[in-house]
Amino acid sequence: MRWILAVLVALGLGFYLGRSSISPPLENSPEAVFARDMRAHHMQAVDMATRIRDRTEDPMLRLLATDMLLTQQNELGQMQAWLNTWGLPLTGRNPVMNGKGEQMGMATAGEVSSLSVLPVRQAEIKFLQWMIRHHQGGVMMAENILKNSSRELVTSLASGIVKGQQIEIDAMRSFLKKRDAVELPALKPIGMEMNHR
Repeated sequence: MRWILAVLVALGLGFYLGRSSISPPLENSPEAVFARDMRAHHMQAVDMATRIRDRTEDPMLRLLATDMLLTQQNELGQMQAWLNTWGLPLTGRNPVMNGKGEQMGMATAGEVSSLSVLPVRQAEIKFLQWMIRHHQGGVMMAENILKNSSRELVTSLASGIVKGQQIEIDAMRSFLKKRDAVELPALKPIGMEMNHR
């Protein structure tokens, strides 16, 4: 009789832990904040990459921009699916990136628009400079959620973002060097509040 009771307790505990581990994140959880912030971050990257892809005559830069926009569009879809599955709206009550978009490498609206009107060579250089900073911000955001979440689907995507964007940063640095242009000063790491917002 005692072993039956032990089995029932173990099964009940396993069921409870299983339920708690798959319960959806809450409105202001690190995962929800990350999904919303990174969606906004990715949307700007897709916009910038599309603009330079359509203007550059450099086949390697066009290939990089195309790969960048397709990869980030795919990741955008994943993060939107998370929020839908979790029963959470795509936007939260608080400002995206807690109002620290520039510190996360976001370009201004004017900078993004200028990629469509600047002379092509200048637009290419600006794109590379701004996108390196943009990626640096994306890597910081992804590294932060890796410290704040154990949810596998989130940490898997974040790990992929860190690896993929660091590879792209190296490629963009080589494109800048080819154009005798310099990289902008690196973003300074900042503390990021991933919850209670």
